[in-house]
Amino acid sequence: MKIVIIIQPILFELPVDLSSSLEQHLSKEFDALVKTAVPINEMPPLNLFDKNRKQWKSSEILLWLLGRNKPDRGIKLIAICDIDAYSNGLNFVFGQADADGRVFAIYLPRLRQEFYGLKTDNSLFYKRIIRDST
Repeated sequence: MKIVIIIQPILFELPVDLSSSLEQHLSKEFDALVKTAVPINEMPPLNLFDKNRKQWKSSEILLWLLGRNKPDRGIKLIAICDIDAYSNGLNFVFGQADADGRVFAIYLPRLRQEFYGLKTDNSLFYKRIIRDST
């Protein structure tokens, strides 16, 4: 039985071409059935945000996603999050998976060239998202 991978955009409208590329890449890479869910356009709970750092707690985001979606062992959830996040001992993370591999989050802000004061490059941005998803 094939695993199912659900791409869950959070606070980000996944462009059709990116969604299609990501679905094709993940399907081929993992021999999985891949589908993109309707975006979640609400902020995660504010207690998951560290006001001093002005970043979200990645481990807590993963727990929130697990509780919200409750994926079983045959389902993997990849959240594409338009928020900046960190994890214990790290200043920031581009992405993080939970320990049992059911939920993974990709954090978009630092994948964008403009985060570093550079010119927008959507082609590079898309490549980074696809690379970080595997």
